[in-house]
Amino acid sequence: MHEYRISNKEEIEELQKEFKSNFLQTTYWAEFKNWDTHYLVFEDNSKVYGYCVLLIEKKYFFKLAYVPRGPILNDYSKILDSKFKSAISSIEDFAKTQHVSLLKIEPDHSDINHQDGNHPDGNINYSDIFKGYIKVNDFIQPVQTAVLDVGDRDFMIKNISSKYRGRIRNKFNLELKTIDDIDKFFKVYSDTANIKHFKQRNIEYFKNMKFYFKDHIKIFGVYYNNILIAASFNILWQDTLTYLYSGSDKKYNNMYPGYFLVFESSLSMKNNGIKITDLWGVSDDNTKWQGFSEFKKNIGGRVIDFPGSFDLPLNKLYYSIYKLIKR
Repeated sequence: MHEYRISNKEEIEELQKEFKSNFLQTTYWAEFKNWDTHYLVFEDNSKVYGYCVLLIEKKYFFKLAYVPRGPILNDYSKILDSKFKSAISSIEDFAKTQHVSLLKIEPDHSDINHQDGNHPDGNINYSDIFKGYIKVNDFIQPVQTAVLDVGDRDFMIKNISSKYRGRIRNKFNLELKTIDDIDKFFKVYSDTANIKHFKQRNIEYFKNMKFYFKDHIKIFGVYYNNILIAASFNILWQDTLTYLYSGSDKKYNNMYPGYFLVFESSLSMKNNGIKITDLWGVSDDNTKWQGFSEFKKNIGGRVIDFPGSFDLPLNKLYYSIYKLIKR
């Protein structure tokens, strides 16, 4: 019998700080998503070694249970196949009690904040842990990301290829400012989305995220002669600044405001204790992502590979329908 229990928001808020979770495994994200939320705590002889935020979305007669970037385990447990497997099995047991049709788990990468190149989860046997699951390309969170190691200016410049270092030198007297007005950010973001034809969020999405994450949301803008020419919408959580959404005015592309934006905003948050700027999704295979993937690598981002997206069909009829819809 796997040891787990149903928990509450208050306990999870303590654990998400203690275990240094990804922002997707926080009560803030759960409330923002507004799905049916369940908090599970994993124990070994009554000692807590991990937790997860599990979200359930109801669609017609079916339920999708989803664990984004989880479960979260303590430093010792996350490198042990036995503890990891026990946590996954506990999630399965609970999902079955909720009559879930499909369980989707996208595990975290436990090395994201390590700068020494060692990968404590490198020996985890995911195929054994996720026995019975289907590893799919239908991922919700990106399976690759690029991260900047944040230090002083000289340290960060050294991590940029010499070919691109000139793009973060401020030859045009650009100015970085924090922005409180979401409308200003959204105008730049929306214009960029329309020009580049990528799927965009509506403004309510950003306002709701700001409402639930409060001071953890950081919006930066790049100004040229008091004109906003680039902006980014970020989440500050633990020691990581996550660069989620951005846009720039194409008339000023020759100034490389995106490079200045990422570099200077990362430096500006160093005093807030950040060690990593997560530049979010990149892809070596998706040609539609080629432009911003190259940008994130050019500025010094090192690529992190996540284990992937794992589906456990608990209702075969639903899973057949689900795959048809996702084609």
